[in-house]
Amino acid sequence: MEIKDIQEIVSTSRASQNVAELTALLYEVEQIMPKVIVEIGVHQGYSLEVWKKAWPEAEVIGIDIDTKALDMKAVDGCKIIQGDSHLDKIEKRLQKMLKGRFIDFLFIDGDHTYEGVRRDFELYAPTVSQGGIVAFHDAYIVDNPSVEVHKFWEQAATLSRNTITVGQGGTGTGILYL
Repeated sequence: MEIKDIQEIVSTSRASQNVAELTALLYEVEQIMPKVIVEIGVHQGYSLEVWKKAWPEAEVIGIDIDTKALDMKAVDGCKIIQGDSHLDKIEKRLQKMLKGRFIDFLFIDGDHTYEGVRRDFELYAPTVSQGGIVAFHDAYIVDNPSVEVHKFWEQAATLSRNTITVGQGGTGTGILYL
């Protein structure tokens, strides 16, 4: 994908991420050319739409406990699993879809409590390919007691020698390279 393509995708995006943060994330993920993308916590589906536009040949799967707000046009071409991402049965449903393949890019943006982020990481990170990426959205929010992503990110960042954070001007995304 060319730089102009990333700029165009971001400029037309309806995703809630800060523009600079989303642009930086796309540049990082582009390096691995993902074939399988999984997002936990899809809300309206606008970031799924971004992943599908950026990597149209990739299989893009979203997991969310509540899909009422989902914009079905935005997620056209994506697969959706409705259910609590913390449950083993939802992880098993994903495994069945994957048919033995690994996740190249895992975007965690669901339950923002420490325990919720930890559980999503523990359940799904083992399925991320070697050289794959796990990204934690909202990793810089520290002044909202209901958002504890930063607490888990501080620990997760020690699991790899290759980590970066993007979007210091926004809510931040922590990127862990496995």
